[in-house]
Amino acid sequence: MTWTELGVVFAVGLAAVDGVLLAVLARTEENLSDTDHGLPLGTALPTFEAVALDGSSVTEQHAFGKVVLFLGTRCQPCHQLARELRQTEPDERATLLTIVADRGEDPPDADLLSELAFLPGSGVIHDRARLLTERLAMPGLPFAYAVDLRGSIRAKRAVRSVETLRGAARATGLRPRRSRR
Repeated sequence: MTWTELGVVFAVGLAAVDGVLLAVLARTEENLSDTDHGLPLGTALPTFEAVALDGSSVTEQHAFGKVVLFLGTRCQPCHQLARELRQTEPDERATLLTIVADRGEDPPDADLLSELAFLPGSGVIHDRARLLTERLAMPGLPFAYAVDLRGSIRAKRAVRSVETLRGAARATGLRPRRSRR
């Protein structure tokens, strides 16, 4: 084989590996929508009780008809999503119940909670010990469950943008009214 032929074989092999990697990365979000990850679709959201940032008590019933969004203090895509959420309409933000998870052992490297200050305090839970995220079988960050009005999981997916989050919100059966400017 000549050097040119070896170069062509190498380039074709590299392109094949690159194609496989792109396919795997593209399916990551799709895979998290499968019933193999997180809580199974159609099941009831497990019972829980937590304290929101404003001190109010939050139970699983507060998630009925909403999107439960999981963010992490050390997750850069979570910080980016928080910045994108700031640009959404207040009625759209009202469809969220946000759970912020910490690792617990270290202080957060960036204050995600202050980035989420635009959300109502009753809609944000700081899960320092990750007990709630474990109870709700959160498979990764950022992640969302769409919960219908009866408390069943209707959709679940990795969330990389506000558009993906809107897709999850549509699965709840509720559509936020759009404000007219």
